[in-house]
Amino acid sequence: MAILKLSPWKISLSVLSALRQSRGCEKYQYLRQEENVGSLRILRGMLDELKALEKAGGIEHKQSIQTYENQAKDFRKKIESLTNQIGEYEGELHTLRLRVGSLEDENAKVREILEKVQDQNRRLRSDLDTETAAHIEADCLAQTKSEEAEFYKDLLDQLELMKPEPITIKGMDYADFWKSELAKAIREINAAYDEKIDMIQQDCEAKYSAQINSLRAGNVKDGMQLNHAQEEVKRLRGQLQDKNSAYAEMGTKIASLQAERDELARQLAEMERELETQRLKYNQDVGDLESELSSVLSQLQNLMDAKMSLELEIACYKKLLEGEESRVGLRSLVEQAIGTQSKGGATLKEIVQQSSLKESTGSLTVQRSSKGAIGFASIDHSGGNVVIENTTSGARAKSQNIRGWHLLKTVSGRTTVDIVLKDFELNSGRSFTVWAKGAKDKATADNEQISDSFSFGVGTSIWKLLDDAGNEKATLKAQFSG
Repeated sequence: MAILKLSPWKISLSVLSALRQSRGCEKYQYLRQEENVGSLRILRGMLDELKALEKAGGIEHKQSIQTYENQAKDFRKKIESLTNQIGEYEGELHTLRLRVGSLEDENAKVREILEKVQDQNRRLRSDLDTETAAHIEADCLAQTKSEEAEFYKDLLDQLELMKPEPITIKGMDYADFWKSELAKAIREINAAYDEKIDMIQQDCEAKYSAQINSLRAGNVKDGMQLNHAQEEVKRLRGQLQDKNSAYAEMGTKIASLQAERDELARQLAEMERELETQRLKYNQDVGDLESELSSVLSQLQNLMDAKMSLELEIACYKKLLEGEESRVGLRSLVEQAIGTQSKGGATLKEIVQQSSLKESTGSLTVQRSSKGAIGFASIDHSGGNVVIENTTSGARAKSQNIRGWHLLKTVSGRTTVDIVLKDFELNSGRSFTVWAKGAKDKATADNEQISDSFSFGVGTSIWKLLDDAGNEKATLKAQFSG
């Protein structure tokens, strides 16, 4: 183990030093080769210039030509020497590369040996830990057992001290007395058992002799019964073979039925998957249709609001054309359209609301019913407001808080307006008015409320009044005919 621990480090240090030397030599050789290649490039350039000058006829003196030729010869010699040096360097480089490869292989082997040594050290450490733990556990157990032995020894000493004085019966120790009595009783019991065994043995011998005689007499009968039993066994074996063949056929039928059952189960699973996909697709289609329906309803509500605003503008323009308003009225109408209403605009709204019934070409029929003190008083023909009132009076007069009550308007079974009433105590004989935002934008009394709807709309509809528990308290049916 000591050799394995020391040799890898020595080998790795030698490998590292050899690698450093080889890399330094390679670097130096690379630099020398780059310098030689640069000089070769310069010589080739000069030769190319000479060839170009010879072709162009630019050299006129033979002496310069001779000089260049001598220089070219020298350069060629240098090129040959440099080429030889390059070959030598390439050979040395190849040998160095081979040496580096061998050193790398040796280094890999050293690393493997080092890993094995480290694994062995780890295993030895784990074994040492387990042995140390076992030794400690054994010491603890030995100490526990020694303490337990000392405890039992002290306990036995105490029991010896607590042992009572010996008891005597008829001048004898009680143990000797009872031993003699028990021996006498055992002798008597043995004698009685011997007599009984003799009697049983005689009875058994007589019985067995009688049975042997009867067996000898019934030997012929037993032979006949044996033949009959053999025939019965043959018959039962034939039946067993028939049943085994029938069982094999039943097994094949059961296997085919199980295969058919598995196929049906697979088809059922496929149908269930298809139904599940269809259900998911149906639910998705329903969700898409519901979202589309909600968007259409919101667009319809916007169109109804726009229609109501256009009807109001048309009525205003009619009044202006008839000369009932001045140029100041036109200015207030413009202010109302851009959201800056003035006193003239409020007056114009009142005029439009008063003249809406006169301008309509139809008639409105109203049917009211109530189940308590609160009922519908009236609705605006143009959809501007709804009025509820407390109809109690006299001795039956009582007030009602309408906080959390709902006003619902349904058209063709669809709820178009849902208004939550504010906290207000509606006394006997008083009314409460809910205005549309397009008809009145601000409450002027405590018994008024402005809803978020621009207009409640016109036409046939049903209004319902629900209390805070959802119970219906009053109904108004508006039938429009024109």
